[in-house]
Amino acid sequence: MISYPVFCQLRELYEQKHLTVRQIADALALDVKTVAKWVERATYQVRKAAKRSSKLDPFKGQIVAQLERHPYTAQQLLQQRTSQGYAGG
Repeated sequence: MISYPVFCQLRELYEQKHLTVRQIADALALDVKTVAKWVERATYQVRKAAKRSSKLDPFKGQIVAQLERHPYTAQQLLQQRTSQGYAGG
């Protein structure tokens, strides 16, 4: 992932100075494949993080309900989840 200022430099070198992908890669100290990928894009696009599931997802409803009833500590919640099959730490 490159930053927006680097993207702007890359686009300037490509569009205004008409440098090749190899020349841009050398000038900006980037990989040729990275430059080739970003030259094809007309606008800067931030990389979106992949949505990952959590080991706690199956237990979140129970945890929230318990915390609404009583201020349990994290250790108490962990002990209860471990007895229910939670494999995390």
